[in-house]
Amino acid sequence: MTQREPWCFQRLLPEVVGDTALQVDPYDIEAIADGLHRLIKDASLRTLLREKGLERAAQINWDKTAEQTWRVLAEAAED
Repeated sequence: MTQREPWCFQRLLPEVVGDTALQVDPYDIEAIADGLHRLIKDASLRTLLREKGLERAAQINWDKTAEQTWRVLAEAAED
C-alpha cells in the first residue's frame, strides 16, 4: 500500500477523515486484511475515496485551524 491510499484506523481521527477513507479496527487483524483486500480489488472504491479525500483536503484551512487551536489553548490556560 502506498502512502496515498485512502485508508485509516477507526480510532485514528475518524472525525477528520469521515467518509473519505476506509476505516478499520486497528486491533482486528481480519478487519485490516479485509479492508486492504477491498482497496486492492475495488478500483471504483479507491477512486471514490481518493476524490472525497481531495475534496476534504481542500476544505482544510490551516490559518483557521491555528487560530482555533490557539483559542482553545488560551482558554485552557485561563482555567
